[in-house]
Amino acid sequence: MTDAAYEKKLKAYECVRKMHSEPLSKRDVTNLLYGYKAARASISLLRAQLREDADVLLYPDGKPIEADKVTGTPNPTAQELAMMARSEAAQRYYQDTLEILDESTRILDKLLLCVSKLAPAYRLVVMEVMINQKTIEEVSAQMELSPATIKSYKSRAIDLIVEKINSRN
Repeated sequence: MTDAAYEKKLKAYECVRKMHSEPLSKRDVTNLLYGYKAARASISLLRAQLREDADVLLYPDGKPIEADKVTGTPNPTAQELAMMARSEAAQRYYQDTLEILDESTRILDKLLLCVSKLAPAYRLVVMEVMINQKTIEEVSAQMELSPATIKSYKSRAIDLIVEKINSRN
C-alpha cells in the first residue's frame, strides 16, 4: 500500500470513529468519501481477522481447550479458572469489536445513502471524483462541463451530505 493510500485509509478510519460521537465537518465527510473504498476494505479485513484474534486470546498457546481439562466440579482449579477468564475475555473482545464494525458499516451505509439522494449531477461528481478517484479534468470531460463547475458541484454536494448526515432524523 502506498503512503498516500495509507493516509487516506487512516483519515477515513478516524472519521468513522468520530462519527460515533460527534457531528462531522466538511473535512471529515471529504476524508470519508475519498477513503470510502479503503474503509470498506478495512472493515472486511477486520471482520475476517476478528475470529482469529479472539481465538488467540482464548488459546494463547495455539491449543484448544481439551474436554478433560474442564471438569465442571464445584471447586475449579486455577487452570480451569484461567481458561474461563480467557474465554470470557475473548467473547467480550469479539462482541465489542463486532459492534464497532457493525456501527462503522452503518455509518458508511448512511454516507452512501446521502450520496444516493443527491441530484444526479452532484451524485456523479461525488462518485467519480471522490469515491472512484478520477481527476476533476476527467469528470469535466465526461460530463462536458468546465472544471470550475465540477469543483462547485463537488463543494455543494459535500455541504448537502454534511447537512444530511449530521441530522439525527
